[in-house]
Amino acid sequence: MNKMNINDLQRFQHFKELTSNELQALAQHLEPVNFSAGHELFHQGDAGDCVYLLAAGQVEIRVHVPGHDDQVLSNLGEGEIFGEVSLLLHEPRTATALATTDIQTWKITRAAFQTAVKQREAWAIELLIAISKALAQRLTTVDQQLISIILDMKEDGHKPQSVKAHELEQLRNRLFTQWSF
Repeated sequence: MNKMNINDLQRFQHFKELTSNELQALAQHLEPVNFSAGHELFHQGDAGDCVYLLAAGQVEIRVHVPGHDDQVLSNLGEGEIFGEVSLLLHEPRTATALATTDIQTWKITRAAFQTAVKQREAWAIELLIAISKALAQRLTTVDQQLISIILDMKEDGHKPQSVKAHELEQLRNRLFTQWSF
């Protein structure tokens, strides 16, 4: 995968509405990067400066939980985008990405993305909307899981003021303050 074909970009749901000229503008900012199965693209805690568009293959997203095995958050396939938090925040990577098969990706750097957003390029706005939707969906999922945990704790006879309930409430508050749009 050396040369970018705008037809390849149309496989990504996020870019289906872009015109040929807009897809061509996006293609100019993409760098092809291929990885072998087993390669770690980035590690939780690493500095992040790009997002990946998965053109072919499978990637596993996992997080390290101290004192436990890594937890798999998601398995991604062709047409998916990952590493997007690094485009928005100058924060360490929040998860680890591992190629579970040989993969072909294109990457967009934070600098290219931020410049394109400032210039109001259509592809950057579409990517920003896609990232916003993905993060909103993740937050909704976390909220549902948090509510389920709290209800399970109450059913098991834990008092709402227990240490675990207090920790969950702190997590909820952090999510709402740090993930606000």
